[in-house]
Amino acid sequence: MMNTKLMLWAVLVLLASAFSCTAIAQSGPPPAYTENGFSPHLLDSAKPKAERMKLFAHIIALANRGQVRAQDLAGTFYWQGPAITGSPVTVNLVQARKLLASAAVHGDVLAMAKMAELELGAGREPQAMVWAQLYARYLDPMLPARAGRTDSYAANLIKGILDAGGKLH
Repeated sequence: MMNTKLMLWAVLVLLASAFSCTAIAQSGPPPAYTENGFSPHLLDSAKPKAERMKLFAHIIALANRGQVRAQDLAGTFYWQGPAITGSPVTVNLVQARKLLASAAVHGDVLAMAKMAELELGAGREPQAMVWAQLYARYLDPMLPARAGRTDSYAANLIKGILDAGGKLH
């Protein structure tokens, strides 16, 4: 389904950027963090869950201080929970909606798409359509070309909402 594709793509993009910015330590000093608070140890299932939840708490602290990328990341973890391999976070759609909506209204375009997916999954087609249209409006038009794709995720997202009974606004 479209939801899974977007989420996997978005998580891979987030993790790729996090890993490219963060040196992964095998042992020794505490893990380095990316700007959004991500540490690769968060997804290391060999680490105790309590330790990984402390790392997630660092992301939440940044999100609560208004760091938009941390809001998107924390919202994504709450939305997907254990579907993200190694995630210690359980699904909490209330928190996911709160954090992703905040990131989206502060200009995070991927959070707009995630909100459309989240609302569509909840059967809230009108809200999903609003977020999908915002995503389509602010999406970098060169993104598919740079990613080597010819499809339009925005068009597919809007079509999925229409197919589910939503209407264009």
